[in-house]
Amino acid sequence: MNEWIKDLKLALLNEDLDAITALSDKFNESDFKNLEDMQEAQALIAQARSFFESKSSHIQAELSKLQKAQKYIKN
Repeated sequence: MNEWIKDLKLALLNEDLDAITALSDKFNESDFKNLEDMQEAQALIAQARSFFESKSSHIQAELSKLQKAQKYIKN
């Protein structure tokens, strides 16, 4: 199995945003020698994207709560 795939699996499992970002920066298509590894990388990248979208939605919701609290405090 490709080392990049192993590292991305571990980063996703640990929900390590920094590691996922670093691995996405290091992604190089030529590092994958067969179709199976490419397909697995594609699936993991989709998981990472979903994870980032989920975190983004959560952060947006928290920001909205803070903005509402700030308006309440000002009034």
